[in-house]
Amino acid sequence: MREEFFDFTRCVRPDGTAYGTRGRCRSGTEAARPATPASTPTRRKPQSSENAKATWQKAQKAEKTAKANLKKVLKETKGNNSPEAHAQRRNAADLLEKAEILALRASDRYFAAKKREDRSAMTSEQRRQEREWDRQRRQIG
Repeated sequence: MREEFFDFTRCVRPDGTAYGTRGRCRSGTEAARPATPASTPTRRKPQSSENAKATWQKAQKAEKTAKANLKKVLKETKGNNSPEAHAQRRNAADLLEKAEILALRASDRYFAAKKREDRSAMTSEQRRQEREWDRQRRQIG
């Protein structure tokens, strides 16, 4: 654990040894805190398959809406080569690309959650059998 998560003061005794206290330093001077590194990304808690499925469905709906919006923009700006029309088409295409990526990631999360739940419901004998099948598939392929 890093010390910035705790409420204490780091102190250094005259002989160079360090200690921590909740308040002021008693037999030494307060030590400078080391530079804190850039925050590390926190790992997301895995979603349940129901939540992941709902997220995936929302992402699919957003993708469908983005496709319809791009189609509408292309129809409205057909034959118009102005910079504004080009920017509209580019923005609509960018939104569609982002929606497709989000839908793909959401589907990956859903299937990973589903597999995780399926594996947790398996008995040890079923897990052993699945490992055996995987081993046989690797030998064949």
